[in-house]
Amino acid sequence: MRTSLKVSGRGPACLLSSRDRLGMRRVGVAVVFVLAAASSAAAADFERGKLIEKVVCSGDASQTYTLFLPTRYTTERKWPALFIFDPRGRGTRAAELFHEAAEANGWLLLSSDNTQSDTTWEVNEKALRAMVPELGRFSVDEKRVYAAGFSGGATVAWSLGQSRGGLAGVIASGEPWRLSAFFMNLSAATLSRSFVTKLSRISPS
Repeated sequence: MRTSLKVSGRGPACLLSSRDRLGMRRVGVAVVFVLAAASSAAAADFERGKLIEKVVCSGDASQTYTLFLPTRYTTERKWPALFIFDPRGRGTRAAELFHEAAEANGWLLLSSDNTQSDTTWEVNEKALRAMVPELGRFSVDEKRVYAAGFSGGATVAWSLGQSRGGLAGVIASGEPWRLSAFFMNLSAATLSRSFVTKLSRISPS
């Protein structure tokens, strides 16, 4: 779980329209406020040590995720947490890649069932707006909240980090890195939302 990257400079978030970037900043700032308000929050009654599928988001019943709490999880201390964003909304499959390490090292996993690559940005922003407040249901270390994603999910994770909302780092694979040089040379003002939603098709398989 130590393989992470501090978010700095410009990246895929620069491809979002000004409206989308404003939305991401609001979502990111929400991370800080949620964690501050939930510093002594107790966990809901979830089983420890196993992947729990289709957990319904408290603020939006249309959004679900796969949850993992390590066996030794307790509200008597704070724990690091990892958001996971799959490009096809395969929350459980994506969480399976991390759950063994999460159990060994004491991490919480929250893996969205709703993020998508080939769709409008609103779909992903809706998922983020529902997922971020879920941190308030658990005892989370506000200085150790990370995000991970593959392909279009990497762009979602990177964009949340770019919003300056308190993420400690991002694990991104399959999209931002291949296009990073391309991203750096483009002005956000010239890019439409439709272009953003098709980025994964540009990246070679």
